[in-house]
Amino acid sequence: MSLTSTTTTTTPSGETTRTTPSGKPIPPRQRKIALLGSRSVGKSSLAVQFVDEHFVESYYPTIEHTFSKTVQLNGRLFNLEILDTAGHDEFTILDSRQAIGLDGWALVYSINSRTSFDMVSIIRDKILGFIGAEHVPMVLIANKTDLESQRQISTEEGQSLAQEWKCGFAEASARSGENVMSSFLLALIEVEKELNPDEASTLASGASAANPKQPSNPDKNRAGTGTTTTTAAAAAAGGDKNSKCLIC
Repeated sequence: MSLTSTTTTTTPSGETTRTTPSGKPIPPRQRKIALLGSRSVGKSSLAVQFVDEHFVESYYPTIEHTFSKTVQLNGRLFNLEILDTAGHDEFTILDSRQAIGLDGWALVYSINSRTSFDMVSIIRDKILGFIGAEHVPMVLIANKTDLESQRQISTEEGQSLAQEWKCGFAEASARSGENVMSSFLLALIEVEKELNPDEASTLASGASAANPKQPSNPDKNRAGTGTTTTTAAAAAAGGDKNSKCLIC
């Protein structure tokens, strides 16, 4: 029987990487999640902000599109593939591609739309029914925090629903970039809690993004260079009920 070991090294910039005993970098783990929610809640805008770090002003109804980005959690690289889907309503039939072959789900609503908040529960029920499971790796994302004056769903109400579902919760703004990276890292952490439970707590406490264009300000996810630590780490480790980004 052969045993495989890994080595964790720290670069001069403070980044950690995992390598084999021979010094070769360990390839990224492949993970795939789907973005689901009502029309116009900003699913595509969140995906574009996460991958390309800019806001898409115009709205074009999405049919289906896939994004990908390499991120880092506690020195381990992940290639995160995001399936951006068309908007759902109560009559939408769940496509098998939105349920099969996925590692996790991100359900999105807008803080200024009660209808979209009600819809995420319907979508979740469809996912669980399609798969035949009582629980799946999932994160609930409340988008459009830049529209605070129009808010219809309080932070506490979103947190309460996520706690009921036993999933991650984050409030974000695709327009400003606030908490966008953290939201997707939370989705990834939820996946790892399911697939690699022994590593999940370590990954959460060391959450960081391996993206040379990722912002240096973790709270705003705006301009900067190098590997940056995001609010996902603090939220996951601390569990502050007042945080807008936490794991339930």
